[in-house]
Amino acid sequence: MSITSIGAGVKAVLLLIDRHHDLATVLALVPAALFTVYTYWKSKRSEATGRLQELFSRFYLDKELLPLRLNLDFNFNDELRPAIERMVRDEQAPFTPGEKLMLCHLDTLLKCLEFVLHLKRQGQISKADCDAIFRYWFDLLEKPDRECLRDYVRKFGFKAVAAQIASDMAPPKI
Repeated sequence: MSITSIGAGVKAVLLLIDRHHDLATVLALVPAALFTVYTYWKSKRSEATGRLQELFSRFYLDKELLPLRLNLDFNFNDELRPAIERMVRDEQAPFTPGEKLMLCHLDTLLKCLEFVLHLKRQGQISKADCDAIFRYWFDLLEKPDRECLRDYVRKFGFKAVAAQIASDMAPPKI
């Protein structure tokens, strides 16, 4: 192949691009746009993963919440229920320092769940991510013997948690 024929080929391609510059622009920009969208999606997913890791650490590894999680899981009727029922009935009722701390930790846990639901509603984390880490706790709140806890959630304004519980407990629509 001679230089003349290569030059003629290049000239023909440049002439074709000049005549169809809109098509050439589209062909050049589409891959760039797809790559940009992919990069953006990957960065958002990375941010969500970081947020989930932080929430997981706060929720499961923080030593302050461990006693509350144990009480919710294993000592609900003996330890937590009496304090919750008293608080729902009368916010000014007397509480021991241990009960006050437990109720403060309960608020922290519920605020964490509110935040998780907010992130899910905003599309910052997926429903699958939310369920993978926190479904157990929502299921626990829905147990029949936890009515006082649901009353607490409603009374003290944990609206997203209350709505989540209500939608989970609603009978399926037919």
